[in-house]
Amino acid sequence: MLRGKITSWLRQHKDGLIIALSLVIVFITFIKPLADSDLMWHLRIGQDILTNRSIPMQDFLSFSMSGYSYVFHSWGAEVFLYLSYSLLGMWGVTLLYALVATISVLFIGLSVRLFTNNSFAWLLLPLFSGYILAVSGLRTQLFTFTLLCFLVHILLNKKHSPLTDHSQTLLDFVRKLLTLFVLFMIWVNLHGGFVVGLLVLGVFLSTDVIVSNHKLMSIGRAIIVMVTSLIATLINPYTYRSLEQAFAMGTNTSALQSNGDWLPIQASKIYQWQPDFVFVLAVSALLYILVLRKRDKYVKSFITATLFAGLLFISKRYMIALAITLLPLAITELYNSIKQNFSKLFDKGLILFWVIFALIICSTVVTNIGNTINNNAYILNFGSQAVLTRLPAGVFEYMEQNDVPDRMLNEYDWGGYLEWIFPQNKYFIDGRMDNFFTNGESFLVTFGTIIHTQGDWEKRFNSYNFNAVLLKPGREIVSILRDLPEWRVVYEDADAILILRDED
Repeated sequence: MLRGKITSWLRQHKDGLIIALSLVIVFITFIKPLADSDLMWHLRIGQDILTNRSIPMQDFLSFSMSGYSYVFHSWGAEVFLYLSYSLLGMWGVTLLYALVATISVLFIGLSVRLFTNNSFAWLLLPLFSGYILAVSGLRTQLFTFTLLCFLVHILLNKKHSPLTDHSQTLLDFVRKLLTLFVLFMIWVNLHGGFVVGLLVLGVFLSTDVIVSNHKLMSIGRAIIVMVTSLIATLINPYTYRSLEQAFAMGTNTSALQSNGDWLPIQASKIYQWQPDFVFVLAVSALLYILVLRKRDKYVKSFITATLFAGLLFISKRYMIALAITLLPLAITELYNSIKQNFSKLFDKGLILFWVIFALIICSTVVTNIGNTINNNAYILNFGSQAVLTRLPAGVFEYMEQNDVPDRMLNEYDWGGYLEWIFPQNKYFIDGRMDNFFTNGESFLVTFGTIIHTQGDWEKRFNSYNFNAVLLKPGREIVSILRDLPEWRVVYEDADAILILRDED
């Protein structure tokens, strides 16, 4: 009797259990070590916002550009990061990112469900967790990834999309507009990637006009939708400046040429064809091929994906939009192919196969939790072995035991960490400042000119009156300072060198 009730309950709730199992696996998969070199300045900004109960309008972390009028475009995400940190330390940040990533996969799954009602398709989602992680990373842009997943779900869903249904009532259209308005209003206050959402929306609207048999109606609807979404992005502490900042970031030639996050995919000398880079390109190509085979079925999504595939040759940042556009459709086609060619897998007797499959994945990803524990212990104890972005643990320990110089030329990737662990001082540069501009020139140019001793480097170097230099030992300027009598090496190892200027 009891066995029969359990069997009946399992059959009745089969779909929900399969979906829940898939999402639990995904959540565990995303419990990863934090390797974002920008994490600490994000935490510092979130801390400042909550402490002062105000959103900063000017830079307060650097001495080189102190008072610079800056749009803190991720202020909302930074508040969430600091709240999670204040509750559970680095584990809180880890779990927050895992939750946000899982929500993004939930939206992808809901998009897949628009094309197939079989819940077994959800079991394919964990297989793409590694790809999603490689594309988005555990960093603030994950908020954009998740909201973009939601936007694509809206645009693919005929019940919620303002695009395809020409028979919809005015009330329905207004309701759908309101959804987009709220989405972009939230997005602009969470992360600067909202502009990618506007781009995706614009492409979908354009393709809707192209394929529509009601051109005038489609054009009018497209204009209303786009203008409404743009207005929503003005509802933030910086109003129109958020759009200006997003445009400046997207067209920042210095970042596009030297920042690893912004480089084009053909920059093989920089990437050196690392495994994760090859993996992302290979999976993206396979996803594109799956959708290409059914391009007549997915016209708007295919055009959108093709556009973003082309934009990868400008910046790899567009990989996020490409992946999100392709994933729901490619997973649908992959599921249909498996079902067609291996239909026996879906017989009742082979549910055990899926259970074993899920257990294998769980056992694999659970082993990663140990790495996460070690990593979260390291971050506040100056360790560096457990992360992809190495931090100079030894020199930080040295500075903790000695005075921290107050006008120090520091490495770009180390600035945020310095701002977090030694908040009493301001620093020369951190991960935000490639988007600080003077007369149209990125501050990254000043940094690069000085450390590589190019052009007028000496004039720029002297203008900041540095009393210390904390850089990687191989920097060109380090070789010069070693030979100057007024500069003295006080610490050096394989990762970093600290040189002080004698005041006498």
